[in-house]
Amino acid sequence: MKYIALVLALVVLCASCSTDIDEKPQFFHVEVEGALLPVLVRGSQATEKIVLYVNGGPGGTGLDVAELDPGNWQDYLEPDVAIAYYDQRGTGNAQCRFTQESMTLNQYVDDIHAILHVLYERYPRARLYLMGHSFGAMLCYRYMNTYGDAHLVEKYIAASGVATRLKDEEHWEIRKAFVRSVANENITNGVDEEYWTNALNWIAEHEEMSEIEERAELFQHMQKVAIEEAAEIEFKDVYNILLFSENNFFPYYLHLKKRQGAYNQLVDEERQWDIKSEIPELKFPLLLIGGAYDISVPPQELEWVYEQVASTEKELVILPDAGHDHYISQPELFANAVLTFLDD
Repeated sequence: MKYIALVLALVVLCASCSTDIDEKPQFFHVEVEGALLPVLVRGSQATEKIVLYVNGGPGGTGLDVAELDPGNWQDYLEPDVAIAYYDQRGTGNAQCRFTQESMTLNQYVDDIHAILHVLYERYPRARLYLMGHSFGAMLCYRYMNTYGDAHLVEKYIAASGVATRLKDEEHWEIRKAFVRSVANENITNGVDEEYWTNALNWIAEHEEMSEIEERAELFQHMQKVAIEEAAEIEFKDVYNILLFSENNFFPYYLHLKKRQGAYNQLVDEERQWDIKSEIPELKFPLLLIGGAYDISVPPQELEWVYEQVASTEKELVILPDAGHDHYISQPELFANAVLTFLDD
């Protein structure tokens, strides 16, 4: 009996010492300010590293990203970390009787904070990270300045997050610098030399960029090197999302019908946001990732952010042959940058 009791004690002790993080995908809802936000945690939860992913938009859906997996994160990221995907209020499977007044940037940031609190409570031994792309990266900037001092998040990853506005002088200086860089690169490599020589001459003659026509022509030069990056969606993908994923067709469809007014309001608020003034206040560990040919957020914009932020732990990674959705065109390089930053 003594030996049996000893064996049982050892079994109990080993069980208590083992990780309490289940490797199976976990699905739950977070209730915050009248909304039920669906959250899917998938990947290597036993590593005790959880990355909350904030998707772009406004209007994108995190659960769709999880299902479609356009960046092959199940192969390149999830073996080493767990990723928490969620649908932002007013999108996908987020459930609520929302009003347009509730669809604000501050509310979106509050929602992120609420989800992080739940992740902290459900996985008390896990380290939490925040990763946003495009509009999601901008929300990460705001979260850092609003709730960073709560220290729920250890490190931040901002992928292709814009930091200047049309009214900012830096906005146009950055984009002129991008076109100059691309032009010089192409001329050096003997690619379309006449076109890019003319582009350089044109910029030299239009330094102010104060007229709409000038800005439109500058953008045309930028579009010349745009890289198309999009997830390949087949019928079976839509079928799986609607019938065999955590998505529920009915709230999804209802949001599609009534969301446009709310998203327009979000976009209007975003455009009026003086984000440039907040960038120097960012003080937490930050990884900036961009594509070498991102015409929405050129590498020079991320270089400007890197120089401006107060963070003492900061990194900048520009992925070659990639555009705005660089995690699609360079999935392995993107994942390596993220994992290296989290391991440092």
